Amino acid sequence: MKGREVEVAPALAFRHREEVCRIRAHYSIGGKVYYPDLGNKCQVEQGPYVRAIGWLSSEHSVEKGEVPQTFIEALRKHIRTAWQPVAMLGEHVCEFCPTRMDGRFIAGSSNVWIPGDGVLYVAPELVVHYIEAHGYKPPDEFITATLECPEQHSEAYRNQMRQFPARWLQFLDM
Repeated sequence: MKGREVEVAPALAFRHREEVCRIRAHYSIGGKVYYPDLGNKCQVEQGPYVRAIGWLSSEHSVEKGEVPQTFIEALRKHIRTAWQPVAMLGEHVCEFCPTRMDGRFIAGSSNVWIPGDGVLYVAPELVVHYIEAHGYKPPDEFITATLECPEQHSEAYRNQMRQFPARWLQFLDM
């Protein structure tokens, strides 16, 4: 049964848990997707240049703190216009929010790729939700890179992304 989508923020939607769990079982163990901040692996990329950001789980501690509003605004813009070289089946579900009485919950399926100084930050779109709803504070280096990142799809962005050997870069100019 396909769930009805209700827009709650750009790129976030509520969906029925049964649909997502059925799909997520194909790519995650136990329906959970967790990678530690600044780790070299995430759901869509891995390597010495990769830095995972915001792949949170209720089973692990979360860094909390304030972040600048300019960062949240910049991150929202990057997510709204994100370069998406790969689509995943299913969604990344917020494990911190309770399932609602009607069976719906917060989930997202896109990612954002932020090039930094020799590293590539990859975060799920739920990172904004984690910051605003749960007080998550991403690492300072990600905040800086996000504020300095050129517009997604711009020539400056493409040039920064070309420094990485990621297999998805073949789709950069599409």
